[in-house]
Amino acid sequence: DDGWFGKRNDDTQGLGDYDVNTKKLPHGLDYLADKANAKGLKFGLWFEPEMVNEKSKLYNIHPEWAIKAFGRAPSLGRHQLVLDLSKFEVQTYLIESISSVLDSAHIEYVKWDMNRHITDFQSSDFSQGESYHRYMIGLYRVLKVLTSKYDYILWEGCASGGNRFDLGMLCFFQQIWTSDDTDAYERLSIQNGISLGYPLSSMTCHVATSPSHQTLRKTPLETRFHVAAFGNLGYEMDVTQLTPIDSKAIKEQVAYYKEHRFLFQYGKFYRIDTLGTGFYRQWMVINDDCSEAIIGQFNELQTMTPGQDVLQALGFIEEAQYEVTPRPFGHHIKMFGGLINQVSPIHLNEDGFIVNFIDKRKTIEKLIKQDKHPSFIVTGSALNNGAVKLFPQWAGTGFNEKVRVVGDFGSEMYHIVAKKVDGGF
Repeated sequence: DDGWFGKRNDDTQGLGDYDVNTKKLPHGLDYLADKANAKGLKFGLWFEPEMVNEKSKLYNIHPEWAIKAFGRAPSLGRHQLVLDLSKFEVQTYLIESISSVLDSAHIEYVKWDMNRHITDFQSSDFSQGESYHRYMIGLYRVLKVLTSKYDYILWEGCASGGNRFDLGMLCFFQQIWTSDDTDAYERLSIQNGISLGYPLSSMTCHVATSPSHQTLRKTPLETRFHVAAFGNLGYEMDVTQLTPIDSKAIKEQVAYYKEHRFLFQYGKFYRIDTLGTGFYRQWMVINDDCSEAIIGQFNELQTMTPGQDVLQALGFIEEAQYEVTPRPFGHHIKMFGGLINQVSPIHLNEDGFIVNFIDKRKTIEKLIKQDKHPSFIVTGSALNNGAVKLFPQWAGTGFNEKVRVVGDFGSEMYHIVAKKVDGGF
């Protein structure tokens, strides 16, 4: 990520100087990449090539390469200026300097960031209006050269999140970072909107920490996964700090995503109207022959009277039979607060050592041996018409195999597969 190059010890300096900082990486990028590869990992690198800091070797040599208004102090954003890519020599510098880095190690992923708007645009070569157009043409030239030369690299675009999520950039980047806002509840609206114009395969979606760094909202780990699975899945957290129970859960999530990756990324995507309930929304991906689908159901705020939840779907073959399998996962015992004393043989402090110890290692389902999630058979007609009624959500009436524990910002996921009948389905 940021900080591997030049004198990039903070965000006030170093942008533009893409030589490896040997104090931080004394053995170079190739050594680090080889170490990652030896562990079965691919190595990636972050760049922000269109930017330059005033405190950099590049700016000291070529201050005229930065976009500025003549005769005025430059307007800074995040302590940085924008390089004038309408200039051929700037394009050439970027191509050569980035190529030098990519040739130096086995790099298989590049994140191309762009973290400020262009202001004070006054080029020495073109009029102001023409300069903006020339800038993009220059950027496209740089990207065309680099992505063609290094076609084995996975290129991801970014602009303080999804500020440059457009068809022009998708000509060069296989995927684009959807938003710096990784709060799962917020992402429901963000990804919902972007999916109106772009396929799920182009959207990078990460499971991040909770509470969210953007909203301070706490959301369940499983919900963060269920939202991020509808796109290019990634994880954005310190995995060394995970509890045993969350570490196990993430391994299961990754395995589930890999098993259904093609369906998540390339299935036909539906944003399903949940009949105006206001309590939850549903997303669905379904394959071309309508034989397999996955539905994600996402709660908003829990209510004591949630009503009857249904599995609303679209696109299934009316007369076919389908097996519906809930994705299994567990719930933390601390989710139930003082209610744990209703089943505990001894009184427990809900925030005491014993509860905290168990909460990191065992789900409530494992403790009371109710971790089975049976599948069921329904017709395509029932799915298409919202006739598949689900067991009621928790409403303070006890916990058993016929009660769904969802809670605030909780979620569920269902895998649906056509049953084979006489060689067909």
